[in-house]
Order: sequence, then structure tokens, then C-alpha cells
Amino acid sequence: MISSSSQMLSRRQFIVTGCLIFIPFLIWQLVALNEQFSLSGAFKSVWPSTICSVDPPSDKENLVVPQKRHRVAVASTFGFHFDVYMSLVWTLERVMGRSSTGGVVEVYAPDEFGFDFQTIVDTLGLYHGQNRRSDELIEAINSNMGDGGIDLVVLGTCEVDLRGGPWPEELLAAWDARDAAHKFQLVCIVHNIRDDGWQRWITEWSQRSAIRILPISEHVAAAFKRSFLISADSSNATIRSAGYEYIPVDVHVPVLDIPGVAHRSPPRILSDAVIQGSFSTDRRDYVEIFSELKESLERDPTVWGYLPLGTEEDASYVVDTTLPDPPFRLFLVGSGWLEIPHELKNMVLIRDGLSYPDFYKLMSQMDICVPAFSGDHGYYEDQASSTFAMAVECDVPLLVTERIRRTYTYIDDDRAVVTRPAAMREIEALRALRTGDSWYFLNRVGIPMDSPTAHAASTLLRLGWKRSEEESLQHLPIMGDLVDSMLDLMRRLPPTRTEENVTALIGICPEYADDLLGSVDQPLKLRTDRATGKEYLACDYNRDGESYRSPWSNEYDPPLDDGTIPTPKLRKLEIAANEAFDTYREMYYEGGASSVYLWDLDDGGFAGVVLLKKTMTPTAAYEPSGSWDSIHVFETVERGRQAHYKLTSTIMLQLVTRRGSDSETDAEKGNGNNGSKSGAAGWKRDGEVSLSGSMTRQTEQDWPILDSSSHITNTGKMIEEMEIKMRGLLQEVYFGKTRDIVYDLRSVEDLANERRQRELQKELVGRLGKR
Repeated sequence: MISSSSQMLSRRQFIVTGCLIFIPFLIWQLVALNEQFSLSGAFKSVWPSTICSVDPPSDKENLVVPQKRHRVAVASTFGFHFDVYMSLVWTLERVMGRSSTGGVVEVYAPDEFGFDFQTIVDTLGLYHGQNRRSDELIEAINSNMGDGGIDLVVLGTCEVDLRGGPWPEELLAAWDARDAAHKFQLVCIVHNIRDDGWQRWITEWSQRSAIRILPISEHVAAAFKRSFLISADSSNATIRSAGYEYIPVDVHVPVLDIPGVAHRSPPRILSDAVIQGSFSTDRRDYVEIFSELKESLERDPTVWGYLPLGTEEDASYVVDTTLPDPPFRLFLVGSGWLEIPHELKNMVLIRDGLSYPDFYKLMSQMDICVPAFSGDHGYYEDQASSTFAMAVECDVPLLVTERIRRTYTYIDDDRAVVTRPAAMREIEALRALRTGDSWYFLNRVGIPMDSPTAHAASTLLRLGWKRSEEESLQHLPIMGDLVDSMLDLMRRLPPTRTEENVTALIGICPEYADDLLGSVDQPLKLRTDRATGKEYLACDYNRDGESYRSPWSNEYDPPLDDGTIPTPKLRKLEIAANEAFDTYREMYYEGGASSVYLWDLDDGGFAGVVLLKKTMTPTAAYEPSGSWDSIHVFETVERGRQAHYKLTSTIMLQLVTRRGSDSETDAEKGNGNNGSKSGAAGWKRDGEVSLSGSMTRQTEQDWPILDSSSHITNTGKMIEEMEIKMRGLLQEVYFGKTRDIVYDLRSVEDLANERRQRELQKELVGRLGKR
């Protein structure tokens, strides 16, 4: 996804470098604790609590306080989370090693790191000292309570380290035993504010002004800050006087710079996804993931690279080895127990109990990482997930929503994430990314093509899940922002001036002309075939450069020697389709123009577009004018004696009605339009109404085929049904709603007559009531 470059840091390197920013807070402290708070505020104005957003001071003279911490103990009794606190150890060693006064870092942990994490420590050089047992911490603190003693204690997982055992009371006793000049500071690395079994000790340490909270994600830090403000206003005098609102809360994102990321060749189809973390269904929505995956497989197993499900009991989907692309696999990497549905035994693969080296190796081979959070779990508000740091470490893109991006701000970057609309579930997004088509999702849910959700789905596919080095480092976020902004602007500009606005935007950003032209529907252009003299419609589907192909002569205008044309077999079908839809046009539109264009698809099927246009040109200034443009794009895939069709239909309507008379028009001609508001350009718009816009709908159907001509019959039925449906929507919804609004805003009847009628009605009701 993201690789290092001499010109720009990768997302992972940026975060690792940014984590250095927090460390001076721990090491450089004021001598007097009462002075620490006043300067802590000054420090925050220079270094915000978000540690990955600014660079640390580069010159020693910029450090306005002397270094106070010279011997740091990082300790934990918990048999996990080594990667969290050892990343901090790595940073502490680097920062203190650059200090002129030096310093030492000591690690107090269980006898040995589990899951072969020591290999990671040695490979990355995270720590160069000797590990000490966690039960030696208190003795080490008390062995020297003066100069040279431990002056900073960092607990690796406070939810465990301060919950029980001897440490909570022994640490307080050790702090109280020291004189004022040799007190140590306590730093608590925390993951989850809901895990509050240890938090009663915060009051004791806050009363001593000796604690700092260090969450591993910004949203957890925000939760602690909110909680401390509430505690500061507590009705309990002891808690209220503890100074909760002054407890420093910072953020340390534990991201290691893991080397040897697997190389992924660009021309790949999405095939390997991973859900990393606990197998608990309370934390991750495995049940819904499995259900949606089975439903999608039942609809079309070929999309995922599998054969249809067998009829035997407890059958599982089997890989279709005849397909050129690898099948989709979902890896579950974590701990716990989880039952996999028998249908998915060959697709969903559990990997538990992995050593850290094997874990990083497997993660780096994944195409995409899926958080799969349960909607009501605290990963969005109260608890930090390790999934995001792991994915960043291994340069694996994350499939996220806007909510996740705003929660885990350190991954809020298009180079690190793939953003899906919230309405598109994770399996639907994976299917769309694998096929390059969001139509299945939009059609199944019934989301209009012109909706913001459909636009977000289109952006998902345009940005894709693969990241070349150049896109990751520079162009991808810029391109996405520009195209999104242009499309967003087009939705807000008058539909009657679409062509003019598109031309203006292309003039501003010519390098994105193809992206814009392929995303914005424009009114069809009417051209004349020079060879046959027949009219045909021009759009982006028959354009090659600046030339347009005629469906009648199969020639480009202006002439183009190497223009794309259909194969002879498809051209024969195209000719027959043009003749058929020309009859359809005459029957339904009684005029206008039509054109059909076909082209081959890479997977062996073919696609096409049916264009229909009818314009109404007024003969007098007061007559209505308008145009109707229908664009029907379809894809066809043959499956034995049946064919599967996907149809996307767009209708663009422009209608202007005016209220006037022939006498007014004659008067305009007579006065020569000298300075008056009448005339062709200055027509008195008495009752003029302009209604314009576009509507897009989709459908998907299977039809039998006897020969190639069956495709014309089948698509003709689908287009006919779709146009009837969309005309009904225009008539009942759009025109009906417009009429209701106009009638509510303006009375058609004379207001004086309406008042007299209401007064008469009241009088009648009053007299009837007296009887």
C-alpha cells in the first residue's frame, strides 16, 4: 500500500516519527511539581495532545525546561501488549540517547515475552538493556530514593497493572517515602476507559499531582478528558478536590516500523482479506459478516471464485479452479473460539496462536483489513482497537467508514484507508472492490444513482484498494479531492447549463477531463452521418478522442484511422439493434432520434448503450420548449442458454413552460423591442416555469436466449419497462410535488372570491350550530 521514498515518508514512517513528539513531556519536567502544571499548559500550546501532528523542537535551546527524568522504568504484569509498551521503550531510548545529559530505560516485565516477541525486539532494536522481572520493580524503586533513582514509572497496561495485586499500594507507599525533590511521576498507558476496576487509584495519584494518562488512541484520550471534567465537578468533596481537571492526558500510537513488507504486484484482484482481533462476537460482528457472505455466495458464487453449493448435507463452497483469478479468502487472525458455518469452511480461515514474526508476515500478505466492529461496542467511543496500528505497521489498507476515520484520526488518510459509505456493508464493499462494480449493492438496496451514497460508492471504486507508490505518496489524495469537489459542484449547479459547466471545469483541470466526462451525464448531441445523411446521437460512449462514431456507417467524424469499432459479429448485432430501436422510438416518441452502440467486454460478454432524444422547439415565444434524453447502458453475460443483464437508465429532462399570447408577441415585433422587457431575449416571463434535472435507476434480470437476436428482444423489454416506470415517477413524484408546492405558494383562484367563500362557509356553520 505505502512504501518508503526518499522524497516523502510513508504513512507508517510518518506515525512512527510523530510518536517521538510526546516523549519530551515525560523526560523534561520542572523541578517543582506546583510549577509543572503552570508550564504544562505552555507546553500544550507548543505540542498539542495529538502527538502525530507537529514536529518536536530541533534545537536544545527551544526546550524551556531542564531535563528532570533520567531513569525511566517501563513495567507491566500483563502477559500481552508487549508491542504497545515496547514501542514506547524504543522511542524513549532514542530520545534519551540524543540528550546531552543522557538517561537509561529499564524494562520490568514477565519472565519472557510471549509469542516470540523477543525476536521482534532484537530485529528492530527496540531495547538494548536486560529485561527484569516485574516483581523486581518496587525493590528497584525503593533501593535508591535519591539522585540516580527511578524518576519515571510507565505502566504498560494500567487496566491490569493497577487493578489488583501489591503494585497499587506499594507504588503509592514508595512515592510517599521519598522527599519532595525526588518524587517520581506515574504514567498510565490505557486502552479502554470502560475497564474501570483500577480507576479508583487515579484519585490518590491526582491528589499528589503525580499521574499522567497515556491512551493509545485520540478518541480514548477524549473520553478520559470528558470523564475527568465530570469528576472534577463531583458532589464527593474528596474527588472534587483531587484536581481531576488538571490531569495531563496525551496520546501515544504504538506503531512499529516493521521491515520486510510483502511485495504485492499491481495487477491483482482483491482476494485476501483479514479480520484481526478477538474472536468475541460482542466485539466484532462475525455473525453478520458470515450471514452476508453466505447470501452473496448464494446469489453468485463465481464472483468470489467458487462453484455453486453442493446438495449434500453440510456442503461447503468449493474453489472454481477453471477461473483465471484466485478465489476470495477471509482470514481471521486473533484469539478465542469461533464457529465457522460449514458453507464457508473453505473460504474463512482461522489463524490463532501465531508468533509475532508469523503474525506480521501473514498480515503483510493481506490485500485489505476489515475492522468488522460490532455497532454497539465501545471501539468508537471508549476503547482503542489494535487493528489499526497493526494494519499501519504492515502497510495493509483498512476498509473503513467516515465514522472510523474520525475516531482513529491517525489513519485519516486516503493512502492508508479505503472508505466505504456506511450504507454499504463490509461484504458488499469487498464484492464491489473485487468486481469493480457497485451496481449490485445499489440495486439491491434501492439507492438512486444520483444520491450521495451512490457517489460515495463510485468514489470507493475510483480510488480502489490498490495503491501504487506514486499514488500513495502524492497524487491519490489530490486526485480524489479534486474530482469529488468537481462532482459535488456539478450537483449544485443548474442542470440546464451542464455542458457549459463541464466545459468550464475541464478548462480549469484538463488532466481530469476523462474522470469528469465519465461521471457526469450530459444532454445528447445530434449529429449527421456524412456518408448516409442520417442523424445519430453522440455521447461519451461513441467518442474516441475528439471524434464520434456513427452507428449507421460505422465511421468516425472527424475521420479517425485507429478508432475503436466493434467486431464483425457484434457490428451485425449493432445494426439490427439500431433498426429495432428506431422503430421503438417512432412508436413511443413519434419523432426524435435514436442510436445504439455496442462494445466487447474483457470477460467475454458485451455491453452497449441505447440513446433516445426528443426535443420540443417552440414556434412562438409563449410556447413551451424542452428536451428528453434517455441513456440506457447495459451489460450482458451469457450463461448457457440464459443471459444475465445489468441495466442502468438515466433520463435527463428539460422543460420550460410560459404563459403569454400571440398579441403580445406581435406587439413585441411592432415596437422593435426598444428598451422594453419584451422580445425574444427580454420576454415578459409571466408564469414561466423551468423544470430540469436527471434521474437514474438500475435493474438486473436473467432472460433466455435462442440466438444473438434474443439480446435485442431482452434488452428492449427491460428498457421499455424501465422507461414506463421512470415516466410514471416523473409524472407522479416530480411533477406532482412541483404542482403541490406551486399551489401552496400561489393561489390559482381569485383571493377575494376565496375569502367570500370562507366567510359564507363560516356563516352557514354558525347558523347550523344554532339549530
